[in-house]
Amino acid sequence: MSLCTTTPAVALDKATVLEVYRKSYRTRSAEEAISRQLRAGKISFSFYPVTGQEIAPAVLTGLLGPDDQMVTIYRGMADVLARGLPV
Repeated sequence: MSLCTTTPAVALDKATVLEVYRKSYRTRSAEEAISRQLRAGKISFSFYPVTGQEIAPAVLTGLLGPDDQMVTIYRGMADVLARGLPV
């Protein structure tokens, strides 16, 4: 007996895939810029990157409507960037 189940594949249109990529890239770029500034000593604060997990908020925010709300934790920068907050 197998515990694994198969889920039907969901085809995403090109525009959706590009939007998820754009949001993920934006988060990674912002994190890299912040990390450079922290290493250079130009800024100083607690920073919790989401490196490697950028895709989750990029996909989630694409499923939310304009009036939907999100609750984030201390690694919420990716969530607000994916939601459209200006860098």
